[in-house]
Amino acid sequence: QALAQTQLLFAMTPELWVAILESAEVSGLVAAVATCTDWRTAIVGNGGVAAARAHRQCRSCAVLARWRWSNSLLRQLRHLDMVQAHFRRIAGVYFLGANTILEISPEGFFVNHGPEHRFEGRATVAAIISVPPSFTNYTDGVVYLLDRWYTECWWHGRLLSPDELPWADADFRCFSASGLKMSEKPGQACLLLETKPDPCEDVGWDISGGEGLDTGSHPPESHQNMLRPLGRLAMPWPLTCSLDDLVPQRLGTPVAEPWENVYDEQLLETGQAASAGDQRV
Repeated sequence: QALAQTQLLFAMTPELWVAILESAEVSGLVAAVATCTDWRTAIVGNGGVAAARAHRQCRSCAVLARWRWSNSLLRQLRHLDMVQAHFRRIAGVYFLGANTILEISPEGFFVNHGPEHRFEGRATVAAIISVPPSFTNYTDGVVYLLDRWYTECWWHGRLLSPDELPWADADFRCFSASGLKMSEKPGQACLLLETKPDPCEDVGWDISGGEGLDTGSHPPESHQNMLRPLGRLAMPWPLTCSLDDLVPQRLGTPVAEPWENVYDEQLLETGQAASAGDQRV
């Protein structure tokens, strides 16, 4: 039986080997590169399997449209897989405050909306960086460097221009870093964090200020950028609901309890605890 398997392997055509390698996991490609010189050439050589797969992923996946290439093809393949898994993981609805909702799709489309505003846009990942030792419980131990932009911004029924958004440039483009922090409490959803967006990538991608886990704190403008909580996943993707479905409306007549308390109790009853983080976009 072993002899028959060996003969079958040697009988395979180069085209069949390439087809097998193209469908292999990244860990399998790493093992193949370390095993055989011919496989290494087929995988990481010019026009090899790794480059073809990476280019194909960047062309077909919206969140990789602005990916910045580095030297290690196999590491990039791993990172590309991580980016796509990250957006599938965070896709859904987040409560940024009592009247502010953030919705994220697996393809990176997002909308931040409330009674007085609606900001729509797209997010892509330019690169991945490892978190410093002081950052704990981040999925995959990394932070994602976002290159994102707005397609439409409404405020009090008025369409905004780019110069009215101090965190975006003339093309509605901005940069920020984002990470997903696993909860230490059993059954609690992960916490999505992001730095303050900025039109300059060096500022938006700066995480040297650490983690601002106290949602009520607002460091001065001169402070180094830091990762701030956006919220915890309240509803997973896919979803087909409106703001009216997500946020209880204020009642026209007085009720026995303050509206905010009623809102909190409703969230607790459904097991979807919302973060009371800042309401910035």
